[in-house]
Amino acid sequence: MYIRRVKTASGATAVQLVEKRRGVRQIVEHLGSAHDATAGIETPST
Repeated sequence: MYIRRVKTASGATAVQLVEKRRGVRQIVEHLGSAHDATAGIETPST
């Protein structure tokens, strides 16, 4: 299971909890979306 950030059709960034089953991504939960970074979505540190 992992967290991914994707762009939506409206240009927002969505944060999703995803699980891979048999090579197919399955969205477990949609955690939220925002149009700008000030709304609380942070880039994970590497």
